[in-house]
Amino acid sequence: SNIVESMKIIAVLLLLAVTLGAQQPQKLTINSETDEGKLLQQIEQQTDEPKKQALLEQFIAKYPKHAGAPWVYRQLQSIYQRQNQFDKSLEAGTQALALDSEDLDACYNNLKAAEGKKDSELIKKWALQTSQLARKNAGSAPADYAKQVDVYSEYSLYAAALQNTEPAKVIDLVETLEHLNPQSQYVPKAYGNYLATLRQMGQIDKAGTAAEKLADRDFASEDVLLIAADYNLQKKNQPDKVILYSTKLIERLGTKPKPEGIGDTEWET
Repeated sequence: SNIVESMKIIAVLLLLAVTLGAQQPQKLTINSETDEGKLLQQIEQQTDEPKKQALLEQFIAKYPKHAGAPWVYRQLQSIYQRQNQFDKSLEAGTQALALDSEDLDACYNNLKAAEGKKDSELIKKWALQTSQLARKNAGSAPADYAKQVDVYSEYSLYAAALQNTEPAKVIDLVETLEHLNPQSQYVPKAYGNYLATLRQMGQIDKAGTAAEKLADRDFASEDVLLIAADYNLQKKNQPDKVILYSTKLIERLGTKPKPEGIGDTEWET
């Protein structure tokens, strides 16, 4: 099921990336009377990507502090990512943010580069920064765009947690997601794997209390309800909670469609 979920995640990440990329605001004012403006104009008009890249890199080498430099860095980020040069993309984004700390596009592109590197620490770093900047810019950037970027930051943490094989990093990523937004739609999706990882590491009480917390908010998946019920069953002193979570679980399963390949009798059982 994790393989299927991972495939779904990849598909949704691609869809979200395309949607966000299409809506990314690109702001550039060109004064064609200056040498810098002439070069920017040449860059905008260039359709051959290798030639455009050379011009972009030429501009940065000549005019690293120019007002148009953040726009140039963002263009380079996109090109580097298409080339799978994720370290270069991160460096370009970092330079853009050094010039304009409010550059949401550069921050989002750095998150995409971190995903390309499959580096969970970098994903965590840039997801948090991107979310913070999206919320800060919500009043000035297009509202839908800022909101989508914020949601993408949450999804990125969830996807990284599900795809990670190191238990400590799985736990850290999910807890980071929950701290970022306890009401995120991805918290209950991430919790089944998170609780299983806690139990695997012997943190039974932490897993049980975390499952209860989510179950009490009616925010829990089937896996979470099962763990909450089992935790109280093992404690042997909370039969009312065992019944409560078991009843919720049975009700939830009663609304689920029968999976393919399972007979009616098996599913009813």
